[in-house]
Formats: sequence, C-alpha cells, structure tokens
Amino acid sequence: MNIMRDSLNKTNNTTNLFFLNIQTIVLCLLPLALILGSAIADILATLSSVIFLFLVIRNKEWEYLYNPVSVLFFTWSAYLLTSSLLSSDIFFSLQSSLFYWRMPLFALSIWYLLDKRSNVKKLFLYSITLTFSIILIDAYYQFFNGVNILGYPYYESKGRLSGLFGDELRLGNYLSRLMPILFALALVSIKKPRNFLLLLCFFLILIDVLVYLTGERSAFIILLITTFLMIILITDFKRIRIFTFTISIILILIITFFNDTVRFRMIENTYNQLNFTNENYVADHELFFVTSLSMFGDNPITGIGPKMYRNSQGM
Repeated sequence: MNIMRDSLNKTNNTTNLFFLNIQTIVLCLLPLALILGSAIADILATLSSVIFLFLVIRNKEWEYLYNPVSVLFFTWSAYLLTSSLLSSDIFFSLQSSLFYWRMPLFALSIWYLLDKRSNVKKLFLYSITLTFSIILIDAYYQFFNGVNILGYPYYESKGRLSGLFGDELRLGNYLSRLMPILFALALVSIKKPRNFLLLLCFFLILIDVLVYLTGERSAFIILLITTFLMIILITDFKRIRIFTFTISIILILIITFFNDTVRFRMIENTYNQLNFTNENYVADHELFFVTSLSMFGDNPITGIGPKMYRNSQGM
C-alpha cells in the first residue's frame, strides 16, 4: 500500500514539475513575445493561465483562488462584463471586457509560479536582460545609422524611433513599462548586487535616454512617474536610481540642444499642442470634461460600458 502511495505521489510530483517547467518557459518567452506581436503574447499568457487553473484544481490549492486579492480581481472582471451587457452597443463593448478575466488569472499564475519555483525570478531576469540588450543595441544602431538590423527605417522627420517594433511605434512604451520590473528583479535575484551595480547603472541610463529618443511622450511621462515612485518607495539602492536618472537627464538635455528633430518632437511640438491660450484647445478639453461628467451623471453605477466613451454623443 505504501509503495503504491509513494508511486502515486512520485507521479503527481513529476506531472506538477512538468507543467511548472512549461509555465517557466512561457514566462521567460514573454519579453520576446511582446516584440513579435500581441497575439503571441496573449497565447502564452492564456497558456500559463490554463496551466495554473489545472494545477490549482488538480492539487486542490484553492487558496490561490479564494483570497481577498483574487476575489477583488474577479469581482472587477464581472463588473466590467456587466457594464458591457448594459451598454448601448453590447458587442462593441464586449470586445474589451469579455476576456478581461485573463489579466487577473495570468497575474495569479505568476504568483503561483513564484511560490513553486525558487529560481524563476533569476531565470526571468536573464530573459528580460537578454531581450533588453538586443533591443538597446538595435535601437541605438537605428538612431545613428538610419535603419535597424532588420532594415526598419528611423522616422527622423517625425522624430520617431521604433527599433525592432518596425511600423508599430511602441518601443518607448515597452521599455518604460518593463524597466521597473527589470530593476526590481535585479535587486531581489542577485545575492551580491553590488558586484553588478556598474552594469545596472549603465543599463538604466541607456533605457532612459532611449525612451526619450523614441519620441513617445506618453512613454517618457510613464518613465518619469515610475522613476519618481521608485525613488520614493524603495529603501535600498535608492541612490542608484537617483544617480542614473540624473546622468540620463544631463544626456537628454545635451541631445535636445544639439538635435533639432528630437527637440521639435519632444519640446516644441508638445508646447504647441499644450497651448492653453488657444481657444480651440480649451474648447476641446472642456468638451471632454462636460461629456465625462454627463455620462457619470446618467450612469453613476455601471457606467456606459468599456470602450464606449469614443462612441458617446458630442465627441
């Protein structure tokens, strides 16, 4: 009887390990998948979520589904779905809310993997570091040579740098959103972080400057916000981020002064678009405010449905 039980436990452990290995591979492939396209990233995220559900149900580890954070996630997903069903254009609104549950489920799958695999943080750090290295080399090559290694052009006339993303101008958003993850993983995964501080500093400076060079103003704002939060919230190695960002700002100012294209895109064009003395600018934003207030007054509980703001009257 004991032999059968041991054999069954061994089989269960082998099965669990097999699926955990798949989850680990999927997570490590995500940084690359986000470059190749959102469809590939969605497939990998969905696969990880399905494996998570399978393991939770198989091992009866219900605590991953029945806890305050999980309940909040799924309650919000249900709320968005309800709001879509009550909207004036149900099918249009459902495009963004029907499968929204994948997001919290994927987040829970990462939590589960972190609990089960002690080395996953370091493996993911290696993956994201390698991906960032390729992106940085390619994008700076594109900036100085006019094309990247795949032949994608630098849209110099528009001040837009795309790197491996080609026609999809989202290099800056990619870097600005994943940079805090890279920084956090580096600090928690390396046992002696002081040995790689110089490399980390160099990496952060390259990322900061490149986000600015992409011409994506929203990405640069995200970078500013996340950097501010990192400086405020972290205790260890706070001076690293202050030092690297100070150097980055100095380099950005030098580039802005000498590069007319970058200066026009990031400074002059932004100022022109934010011209508060322009009556049309004020009127447009006043319309946004009035429309938003009206929609909230008409539907204070469920709203008008996800994605429905663009279809609202008066816009």
